[in-house]
Amino acid sequence: MIAKLLKAGFNAHGVRRDAPYDVGVDLGNGRHCRIEVKGCMQARHGRFYFRFVRGNPRTGTGTYPYSDNDFDITALVALPHERALFVAGVPKRSIRLTTADFLRPGAELQSWIHALNVFNHKQH
Repeated sequence: MIAKLLKAGFNAHGVRRDAPYDVGVDLGNGRHCRIEVKGCMQARHGRFYFRFVRGNPRTGTGTYPYSDNDFDITALVALPHERALFVAGVPKRSIRLTTADFLRPGAELQSWIHALNVFNHKQH
């Protein structure tokens, strides 16, 4: 994810392991955007399903929902296609996307620009 954002000209970087998000982006003028990355290994019936919970069910703390302020943008990655789509905000439970959604020409950059515009609008 960081490489995709760097290639698009954004100053992206990893964050601490215990942070509620995975990638930080320095937007300049002291502004930062926090991105949570969710990946899916394979489609089921032509759809990729992404669940939004924190934690690990195999640990003593289990899983729990994200809060509305944990991150600013969600990156949804279809791992077999090495493609990402971006959504503004913290989704409530889950998102379902089709393979065609990820393979649409220009979808990665268009979804990033849209999510970033929503984020910027909320900041003002």
